Amino acid sequence: MKYKLIRSLDDLRGGDVAVFAHPSDMKPRLCMIVHALITGHGRRPRAQLEVSGCNHLYETHEDSDVFIVAYRFFDDSGARRRPTAAEFIYVFDTEVRREV
Repeated sequence: MKYKLIRSLDDLRGGDVAVFAHPSDMKPRLCMIVHALITGHGRRPRAQLEVSGCNHLYETHEDSDVFIVAYRFFDDSGARRRPTAAEFIYVFDTEVRREV
């Protein structure tokens, strides 16, 4: 499994697995695949996260969702790709264990 940690919200791309926390306690609450990054209009970037595939999207809000980290996965040749279910669970498990 090859991946790169993404530490900046500005660097998110579709297909990354992003982890967000609530500002009150900074514990990871959202771990979802990024659909798109919304920028412009003089506002901070927001992420659209996939809920049940691409059928529904959740848009992050700066008052309730704080970006922690994201993971970008690569295949053996170095090309970006979407994570497998096992890789997604790895990310979720890794981030949740940090809070225990």
